[in-house]
Amino acid sequence: MFPCFSTQPSMPQKLPPGAELYAGFLILPDNAPIPGFVQGPMLGMPHICGVSDIPATAVQQDIASPDELQSLTNLPIFVLPSKPKDIQFSRAYTLRYPTGEVFICTLIFESVSNNLTVAILIQPDFSRPYPVRRIDTVGDNGSVVTIEKVNFLPSKGILITRNL
Repeated sequence: MFPCFSTQPSMPQKLPPGAELYAGFLILPDNAPIPGFVQGPMLGMPHICGVSDIPATAVQQDIASPDELQSLTNLPIFVLPSKPKDIQFSRAYTLRYPTGEVFICTLIFESVSNNLTVAILIQPDFSRPYPVRRIDTVGDNGSVVTIEKVNFLPSKGILITRNL
């Protein structure tokens, strides 16, 4: 089990100051610790190459199309129903546990003309509630990362944007 998460789920008695539950997400203020009631992925976290000195256990598989991803995983796949005219499917991949279960699937759509990238992440075994930091982060290159509550997806969710 990933060390910052509880292995036993429990309902929050009280949210940390400034925290909010929304559509299965736990929106936390900057630098707030992950509360003990957050349950980590049941299968734990696979070791991903380059993250630590521990050898990688995650197995990456490149995928040619959303249809191929659907056929290989049997997971519900959300694609962009109406895309800006110049945005196109770019690539997809899965990361699997050594036992074959899917850790995460990623679909990436890109537009060359306006420097736009849309990534859709599918993670069947995830932390509950899923912790997200409520901060506007300015990166070294001047990019700003923001989160926004949205309801235009198949269900309510969180939109994370990065503006360069």
